[in-house]
Order: sequence, then structure tokens, then C-alpha cells
Amino acid sequence: MKLWRMDDAKVRNLGPITRYVFEDDFHKRNRVGVVLLVILSELSGPPTHCHRFRDDLFFMVKGAVRFIVADIQYFSLLFSSKTII
Repeated sequence: MKLWRMDDAKVRNLGPITRYVFEDDFHKRNRVGVVLLVILSELSGPPTHCHRFRDDLFFMVKGAVRFIVADIQYFSLLFSSKTII
């Protein structure tokens, strides 16, 4: 197990999204990457994108996000910082 510190991340501001890259998949032979996205409430979810040979796994901490997969819309549950799963 590896723990990352916020100070170790590569930070990139993408308008209403701030991206923190802790581990890109280049160094892990395209097996795993660790990225934190802070998405402002003016957006309904992460930007539309496609990975042909990778999966995305999202851990929601707070808020609600809309995902579209193959023209089907999925909505996350509404989370708050006090929600226990």
C-alpha cells in the first residue's frame, strides 16, 4: 500500500475542475493511475472522455455526479461528508 500526500501531486487547473495526479499509469505499464478530481458544482460530472483499454473507478466523497455510458445516463447517489457506506 502506498500513501500519497497532496504536496506530491502534479496539479492542473482545468476550468471548473482541479486535477491532482499522484500516479500516472505510464510508470505502472498502463496498469493503474491515481488521480483526484475536484469538480465544482456547476458541472454535473467528469468531462466526457473514452478509454479504449482502461477502466475508470470513481470514489464519491461528496455531491452527485452524472455518468453517461453508451448513451445511457447513470446518476450517482447523493453523498455528503457524513455518509457512511
